[in-house]
Amino acid sequence: MLNAGTPRQAGLDTDRLGALESLLTEGVRAEVFPGAVGLIVRAGVVGWRYAHGHAQVTPVQRPASVDTIYDLASLTKVIGALPVALALAERGILDADAPVHSILPEFSGGARGLVTFRHLLAHTSGLPSWRALYLRAPTREMVLEQICRTPLATDPGKVVEYSDLGILLLGFAMERLTGWRIDDLVRQYVTGPLGLTETMYTPPSELRGRCAATEAGHAYEREKVGDEGRGYPWQAEVLVGEVHDGNAHYAMDGVAPHAGLFSTAWEVAVATFQWLRPGGFLTEAAITEAISDQRAE
Repeated sequence: MLNAGTPRQAGLDTDRLGALESLLTEGVRAEVFPGAVGLIVRAGVVGWRYAHGHAQVTPVQRPASVDTIYDLASLTKVIGALPVALALAERGILDADAPVHSILPEFSGGARGLVTFRHLLAHTSGLPSWRALYLRAPTREMVLEQICRTPLATDPGKVVEYSDLGILLLGFAMERLTGWRIDDLVRQYVTGPLGLTETMYTPPSELRGRCAATEAGHAYEREKVGDEGRGYPWQAEVLVGEVHDGNAHYAMDGVAPHAGLFSTAWEVAVATFQWLRPGGFLTEAAITEAISDQRAE
């Protein structure tokens, strides 16, 4: 676990910290972002925590604090889904080199038969980066159906393309293998062992006042899907404590392997620090494998 301390105890340069605080302050002033929380850990000591700006600006203003809870977006993949996959692999439950269709037979036909779980983890499956699956798939089951119908953009193992669809497919496979939903798996293999109490899916109402807002409705995705989304029942209210990602929000009740986790800066630091200190929820062998170049020679 991490310990709170002073910059001196963490061996941090206070002059450089001052410059970093000025950078965050300027970012808020220039409206690059409404608010920010920064945290630095060194040798297991949290030597610097800083908050500036707002956690929400409309329809009410709320200041950001070091304990603000943020939508982690795609950090969900590396804080949640990836450690779960590594834990299942180490326990012999998931074989990284097995074809995906061995667990999800509906993902078959053509080059799909060559896609392995290692491809999904390394973003080399050939699946495209993103699709607004929720436009045709209002349930988890239908999301899986839509992914299985999505043509591969490239042959497996040839191209690295960061893919939400690949991690979604991985999540469905892990759920089918274990009989547990991804939020239960994250609790079992990540947040529980690390003692994290504020890293979660779908924050309860009593924590919403500490959650940072994202945007009004899903303006970014509405623009991205264009005419295809005309007439869709988009949420119009400012999103606070509700996942911003459309596929997680509209089709998966806020619980998905690629997006949906919320957390504080402190607990993100606890989780990420495990990559530097094997034996928490990741063994040294798992870390070595995870950070190795997975591209085919």
